[in-house]
Amino acid sequence: MGELFYLLGDFYLKNKETVKAVRFYLHDLCFTPDRVDSWAGMALARMSQIDAKLASVGFISCTKIIIFLSIKMQTIFEGYALR
Repeated sequence: MGELFYLLGDFYLKNKETVKAVRFYLHDLCFTPDRVDSWAGMALARMSQIDAKLASVGFISCTKIIIFLSIKMQTIFEGYALR
C-alpha cells in the first residue's frame, strides 16, 4: 500500500500539485518512514510551495530566506538520519 502513496506523491509533484504531493508523501511515510525518496519529494514540494508564496508577494531576491530554510531542512534531515 505504501508504494501506491509514494507513486501518487511523485505523480502530483511532477504535475506541480504540491499540496496533494505532500499529502501522499506523508501517507507513504506512515507506512515506510525510512523511504528517503518520500522525504526528499516532500521537501521539494514544500520548497516549491515556499517559492510560490514568495513570488506572490514580490520577493525577487530572497537569498537570506533560502539559506535559513536550507539550514532548517538540513537540521531536520540530520535529525532523522540519527534515528
